[in-house]
Amino acid sequence: MAVLLVVSQVKKMMALAFTTPQLCCRHLVPTRAVTMPLARLLMYPRAPPKLFQSHSLFLNNYHLIQTCQFSTCQRSYPAAPCPSWTSPLGRRLISMMPEESCSRLTPQGVSYNDLPHIVNADGQYIFCRYWKPQTSPRALVYVVHGAGEHCGRYDELAQMMIGLNIFVFAHDHVGHGQSEGDRMVVSDFQVFVRDSLQHIDLMKKEHPGLPLFILGHSMGGAISILTASERLSDFSGMVLISPLVLPSPETASTFKVFAAKVLNHVLPNLTLGSIDPNSISRNKKEVELYSNDPLVYHGGMTVRFGMHMLNATTRVEKSLPQFTLPFLLLHGTEDKICDIRGSHAMIEKAPSQDKALKVYEGSFHVLHKELPEVSSAVFKEIETWLAQKITEATAGQVATAGQVATAGQVATAGQVATAGQVATTGQVATAGEAALPNP
Repeated sequence: MAVLLVVSQVKKMMALAFTTPQLCCRHLVPTRAVTMPLARLLMYPRAPPKLFQSHSLFLNNYHLIQTCQFSTCQRSYPAAPCPSWTSPLGRRLISMMPEESCSRLTPQGVSYNDLPHIVNADGQYIFCRYWKPQTSPRALVYVVHGAGEHCGRYDELAQMMIGLNIFVFAHDHVGHGQSEGDRMVVSDFQVFVRDSLQHIDLMKKEHPGLPLFILGHSMGGAISILTASERLSDFSGMVLISPLVLPSPETASTFKVFAAKVLNHVLPNLTLGSIDPNSISRNKKEVELYSNDPLVYHGGMTVRFGMHMLNATTRVEKSLPQFTLPFLLLHGTEDKICDIRGSHAMIEKAPSQDKALKVYEGSFHVLHKELPEVSSAVFKEIETWLAQKITEATAGQVATAGQVATAGQVATAGQVATAGQVATTGQVATAGEAALPNP
C-alpha cells in the first residue's frame, strides 16, 4: 500500500508539472540517476521499497520545477536526446513529456525566438549572423571567430565582402557570445568542427552551386583548417588571419605541457590566465572596445580548454601535408597569442600550389583591428585575393559546364563554337570538329 501511495503521489505531481505552462522539461528529470529510477517507479507500480529514495529525489527535482517558472531558466529538454535517454525506458518516458513550452534564452537573457540560430547535435542553441548582398551572391564565405570572442566582431570584414556580392555567414561557437554553453567550455574541440560543417551544409543547400570560402582568425584558424580538411572538395579557398597552427613555445614548453596534462586529470576546471587585451592590437581604441565588449569572455581559460587547444594544434599539424586548397595567410611579427612560426610551417608543409603569406612587421594579433594603416592593408589584401579566387572558381564552373554540354556530339557546330568561346580548354574545339555542321 505504501508503494502504491508513493506512485499515486508521484503521478499527481507529474500531471501538475505537465500542465504548468512555464515549466522546463529538462528540469523534470535532469540526470540518469533520477530518470531511470523514476521511470521504473512509474512503470512498475509493484517496485521494491528501496525506490522510496527515488521518490525523494523526484521531490527535490520537483522543487526545481517550481522555481523554474519564476526564474529566467535557460535549460530545457534538448532537441537531440543525450545517451541517458536511449534505453527503452528512457524513450517511453520521453513520449510522456510535453512539448517544450518555455522559451530558450541566450546567456544574456534574450529569447532565441527573436534571433537567427541553429540547434547543434547536442541540442544546444547556436546564435548565427548573416550578411547578405543586395544582389544575387557570387560566393559564400563562412567566418570563424577566435577563442573568447564572438562573430559580431567581424562586421567590418563582412561589410567589405558583401561589397563583392558575397553572402557572409557565421555563428558564435558553443560557450561563446550569444550561443548556449558554459563560457569557453566544450566537451571536445571536434564540436567546433562539427557545428561548422552543420552550418555550412545548411548554407550550401540554400545556395547550391556557389563557390565556398572560409575565413578564420586565431583559434578560428585551427577550426577552419580542420573543417576544410574533412571536405577539401567543398571549398574553393581559405583566408587565415593570425591562425593557431602551432602552440607558442612560451606557453607550451615541455614542462608546462606535462604539468597541464597532470592538472587536466586532477583539476581540469582550474582557471589559467586570461587573454591580455593589450596584446590583441596596438590600436588603443580597439583594445578599449574589446575590453568593454559584454559578449567577449574576459575570464580565465580552464586547463581542460587549454588541452583541447593543444590537441587541436597536433591535429592541424598532421593535416598540413594533405592540405591542397588555395590559401592566404596574414600574420604579425609581434603576435604573442598565436606564434607566427605556425604560419611559416603551413607554407612549408602544405602541398597547395596556390598559397601566400603576408607578414606585417611589428603588428599584434588581431590584424583586422590593428593600426589604421595595417588594417586597411589587410582589408585590401583579403578583398583582392577573394575577388580573384571567386573569378577563377566561377570561370572554372562555366568551363566545366561547357565541356559537359558538348561531350555528347549532338550539338551543332555553331553551339560548340559558342561554348568554346566560354571554355578555356582544347576539349571543346575537338568536340566541335566531330560535331555535325549547321545546314
